[in-house]
Amino acid sequence: MIMLRKIFDLSYYLQDLLLKGDFFDSSRILDLCDSSLKGYFDYFVYSNTYKGFIVIFKSNDKIKYFKEVLTKQDFTSSLVKIEDGKSYFDFYLFSRKYHKEFVIRVIINEVLSKDDEVFINNLISSFRNFIKIFDHNYTRGKLIEVLNDISEINDIQIVISKLTKTVKELLGVEASSILMKDEKSNELYFRQVDSEKGEIIKELKIPLGKGIAGKVALTEEYMIVNDVSNNPDFFSVVDEKSGFKTRSILAVPIKSLNELIGVIEAINKKDFSNFDSFDASVLDMIADISGVTLLTANLYERLEKLFRSIVDALIKSLEARDEYTKGHSERVRIYSTRIGIAMGLSKKDLKRLQLSAILHDIGKIGIPDSVLRKPDKLLSEEYEIIKKHPVIGYEILKSVEDFEDVLEGVKYHHERFDGNGYPEGLKGKDIPLFARIIAIADTLDAIASDRPYRKGAPFEVALEEIKKGKGTQFDPEIVDVFLHSISEESLHQKASRD
Repeated sequence: MIMLRKIFDLSYYLQDLLLKGDFFDSSRILDLCDSSLKGYFDYFVYSNTYKGFIVIFKSNDKIKYFKEVLTKQDFTSSLVKIEDGKSYFDFYLFSRKYHKEFVIRVIINEVLSKDDEVFINNLISSFRNFIKIFDHNYTRGKLIEVLNDISEINDIQIVISKLTKTVKELLGVEASSILMKDEKSNELYFRQVDSEKGEIIKELKIPLGKGIAGKVALTEEYMIVNDVSNNPDFFSVVDEKSGFKTRSILAVPIKSLNELIGVIEAINKKDFSNFDSFDASVLDMIADISGVTLLTANLYERLEKLFRSIVDALIKSLEARDEYTKGHSERVRIYSTRIGIAMGLSKKDLKRLQLSAILHDIGKIGIPDSVLRKPDKLLSEEYEIIKKHPVIGYEILKSVEDFEDVLEGVKYHHERFDGNGYPEGLKGKDIPLFARIIAIADTLDAIASDRPYRKGAPFEVALEEIKKGKGTQFDPEIVDVFLHSISEESLHQKASRD
């Protein structure tokens, strides 16, 4: 009874070790074995390496006939086993969270009775089920976590980065990549590559059917290749261009609504072990949850590019009418972005600010050439016409859905902080934030740029004019933030030169 109790206690303590998250190194396992088994059993502790499960500790140096290196088949094919009149059995421990694998081989110096053998077999079987459930629950928890993270993200690069990070964490691999299918060319191209030469690799196109990823895309079946050097499908060009050394690949198709949209790869187990069917099932689950999100994010990106191309076309058509305004909208976007970054705006708000800045003068499309292209200073009545461009721009863009903050920058960028601006004479913080930022950027570039009737002022002079407008024309807090960012950069550049 004491023997069986000791074995039961060991099983309980091992489970507790995993549940508490204390599964970090072999010393914890050895301490537990020593306290539970010493004086009752001999035992081996094996740890998984690229050679297989090798002995890191054995309690009795006289034990010579047990294997020094185990394969997974050695400890999963049966439960209690007999060798040279001794009974032995294995506790297999695995934590995907820490990517650690141990086998504790317990040796009893007698042949067990049938009843004792049944008891231990049931105990070992229950322990193995616990390990599977523990691992599955951890995996599912991480997948739910990443699904929640990516479900409302429209930026495909952020989605892909989160997915590849999850692959590396759950499968314990050195690298992960996602290839998307180009519908026009029917080829795969890399969207995410863990390499300093990622931009070079992203230029590669892989036809369907070529390479491991291409074959997975063509057959829509996963592939495990644990030694790429002996696989004729391996596409070595990627390694040649990146300098990365691929040993093994697990590749799974990504589908959405039963349509192939790409391939996700896990590359090189960190512990040099082989990929197996359970790894494939984990990667397949990641592919399943990512399919719809990737498709949505990809469509969003394409729509965003289409919208940006339309915006660029509008700006070019405006600038084609007046060579002196060429590049003005882009420079205002750059200055506005700089101010937004210095103010700590979120990535989302920065993108909206950039759009508002690039479109701030779009209303000038509705201004007659006789006024817009006049080489001399404007008369008062002509100035009243040019003052209409913010409202014209607002009218042009107001039908665009979810454009409220962008429209505010377009419509109100000529308002003044003291309330003497136009079109509505808004004052102070009643002026929308984007408009207050663009007002500074617009004025700065206007002063520094050439006009038909004058040369542009030096940048330092333009900055002095911005300082003079603090509290009257411009929001003083935003001016201070902008000027501080400029002085910091100047100091940094000076330090770099020194």
